[in-house]
Amino acid sequence: VPLTVLAANSAVERSWQDFVVLQRILLMEEKEAYSAVVKQQQQGGQQQGGQQQGQGLSSSRSLSLLHAAACHQQALCSMMDCVVAPALGVVEGAQWQQAVQVEQLKAQQRDLREKIETVKRLKQQQQQQQQ
Repeated sequence: VPLTVLAANSAVERSWQDFVVLQRILLMEEKEAYSAVVKQQQQGGQQQGGQQQGQGLSSSRSLSLLHAAACHQQALCSMMDCVVAPALGVVEGAQWQQAVQVEQLKAQQRDLREKIETVKRLKQQQQQQQQ
């Protein structure tokens, strides 16, 4: 297993990247499990196909493939419900906090600009009084 250590900009970014990697791994494992079941069913059908020429998919194989597909879909929905949906809630909360912080920073910037202007005026008044 290759291991790469990279510096991230922040702990939040590292956490988010780790979360994304974890989701990819879970999805990959689920796809592999589904593919293994389908492959097993296909191999079983090929072995039976030699004995039962021309009958196509047997009803039990069709039912097994349908069941495997339904289980795969249920697992994907469960991952979305239990993992991705809460993560999106967290992202929305972080976005809201950032919007509030942006407004606070804009207000602070206005205040600082006003203070700068006040200091400039006072400095100009002092210079005029000295002349």
